[in-house]
Amino acid sequence: MKICIEAQPFVAKRTGVGRYTYCLIESFAKRDLDCDISVFYFNARRNFKDQEMIKKNPRMKNKEIKYIPGFIAYKLWTYFSTPKVEFYAGEHDLYHFTNFVTLPVKKGKKLVTVYDASFKRFPEFAEEKNKARLERMLEETLDVADGLAVISEFTKKEIVTLFKYPEDKIFVTHLGVDDCFKKVNDIAKLDAIKIKYKINGPFLLFTGTLEPRKNIPLLIKAFNILAKNTNYHLVIIGRCGWSYESILKEIEESRFSDRIHHLGYVKETDLPLMYSAADMFVFPTFYEGFGLPPLEAMRSGTLVISSDQASLKEVLKDGVVYFDPFKTTPDDLYDIIIDHIRNDAKRELIIKRGFDIANSYTWEKTADKTLEIYKKI
Repeated sequence: MKICIEAQPFVAKRTGVGRYTYCLIESFAKRDLDCDISVFYFNARRNFKDQEMIKKNPRMKNKEIKYIPGFIAYKLWTYFSTPKVEFYAGEHDLYHFTNFVTLPVKKGKKLVTVYDASFKRFPEFAEEKNKARLERMLEETLDVADGLAVISEFTKKEIVTLFKYPEDKIFVTHLGVDDCFKKVNDIAKLDAIKIKYKINGPFLLFTGTLEPRKNIPLLIKAFNILAKNTNYHLVIIGRCGWSYESILKEIEESRFSDRIHHLGYVKETDLPLMYSAADMFVFPTFYEGFGLPPLEAMRSGTLVISSDQASLKEVLKDGVVYFDPFKTTPDDLYDIIIDHIRNDAKRELIIKRGFDIANSYTWEKTADKTLEIYKKI
C-alpha cells in the first residue's frame, strides 16, 4: 500500500494544523511501517528543515518540491485544478489531505482531515470571505472524499448533522500531546523565561489565535478585576487572526495594560516553559474541535479553567474547572479564578487529575488509528 500525505501545513510556523501534520509524520517516522508513505510539500523558501526524520525511515519518501513556491501551486489548484498531485508526488493508492480540503488527483482514494465546523455552526465568528470559501471547498471535498479523519466525536456529529455526510465514512482520531510538554521544576529556567518576556509576577496564560471565537475579551475583563487587588499578570500567546483589532483595543483600554502581555508567536522551545511558569491557564473559547492548548497546560502541571462548550468536555474530562462562556460574566470568571488561586488543596487535586488525563493522549495512538483508517479506506 502506497500512501501520500499532504504535509504543507508543517512548513511554516507550526500551530494547529501544522502541529498535527508534523507530529503525525514524526510518529510514522519513528516506527516500523507495513506500507510506503510519501511526505509531499513545497519548500521553495527552505522553511522546513527537519527532512532527516523522514529520510531515516526506509518506508518513507521525502517528496520535497523546491522549484515552485507552494502558494502558486495552491492557486493553480484552486482556480484550474491543474496539474494533478501525481505530477509532483507520483501515483499512490491513497492520498491523505491534512487541511480540510482535497487536492485534484487522477486516481486513488482520498482521506481528508477535518478539525471542526465552526464556520458553519457559528458563522458570526468567521470572516465572510473565508467562510464562503471554506463552505464551498468543504462541500466540494465531501462530494469526492472516500473518508474523513476527524479529531473528536463532537466533530463527527457536527459533520453528520451540518453536512449530511455518511457517518460510516467518518473516523475519529484524537490528537496527542507532545512529549515536550511536561512539568518543569527548575526554578532558574522558570525565572529566566519570565525575565525574557518581562513578566514581573505570577500570571494567567492563554494560548490561541486572536479571533472572536476565542472569547478573549471575557478573560481580559476578568483579569482587570483580579489585577485590582493582586500583582498578577496576563499573558496571551498567539498570532492575530480575523477581527483581532477589538481584542487589542480591549488590552489597550485596560487600566492594567502594562501587565497584559500579548506575545504573538513564541518559539516552540519557549512554549513548554511558559505553560509550566503559568499559575493558571484560562480557555474561554466558544467552540473547539478538540482543544490541544488546555491539554498541553494540563500535561505541564498547570491548573486549567476552561469553557465547557463543543468538544471540550469530551476531551478534557474531569481534569479542569469548567464554565459556560455564553453565560459567565467577568465577575463570575474572576470568582472562579480567585477561588482556585486561594484554595491550594482544590487546585492540586484538579491538577493531578488533569495531568493523568493529558498523559493518555499520545501521538503514537493517533498514528496507530490513522494507519488503521488507511487500511480501511
